[in-house]
Amino acid sequence: MKITDVQIRKLFDDSELKAIASMTIDDMFVIHDIKVVEGEKGIYVSLPPIAQPVSPQINSTIAEVVIRSYQSALADEELSLKQ
Repeated sequence: MKITDVQIRKLFDDSELKAIASMTIDDMFVIHDIKVVEGEKGIYVSLPPIAQPVSPQINSTIAEVVIRSYQSALADEELSLKQ
């Protein structure tokens, strides 16, 4: 994994929230709304629960893998119910 881009979207001066950033991984996957926060122990990064693919191709790849895993889990559950 290679971080290929980081953009600071907004800076804040007068609060614990210091900045909002976006980060792109391998020119394929972007994470928005990364928060830079100043806490009692210093500056830290808070990652959001939302992530978004950059291209339709990686979106399809992610969807295919997740759907395959879901179908496999359903099949495993059906098998365990029959036993």
